[in-house]
Amino acid sequence: MKIQAIEPFEECIGDEYMKLIEFDTDISRAFIFYMSQFGEMEYHDSFTRPLFTLRIDNCFTFKGIQGFPTARLILNPDAIEENLKKFHDMCEQFEPEREYQLCQ
Repeated sequence: MKIQAIEPFEECIGDEYMKLIEFDTDISRAFIFYMSQFGEMEYHDSFTRPLFTLRIDNCFTFKGIQGFPTARLILNPDAIEENLKKFHDMCEQFEPEREYQLCQ
């Protein structure tokens, strides 16, 4: 997954550490499953639009909806740039042709 844009999430207080991430394509189930290997994933596929939340302790929380090209990233305010780079690197390593399993 390629990140197209990272914008401050202006609807919230603390927009320096709350970001809106825009990807080059819609968030797929495979990408959600891939991301689940890095932390604690909540995946709600029983909804019309499946929701997910990934929490990685002391780094960030990543929340979004499967099938949408945008998601929220809430960074640890003590290490914004470091964790933003970590998130970017994780996204870059995703292989869309590979099959991933949901890690719990």
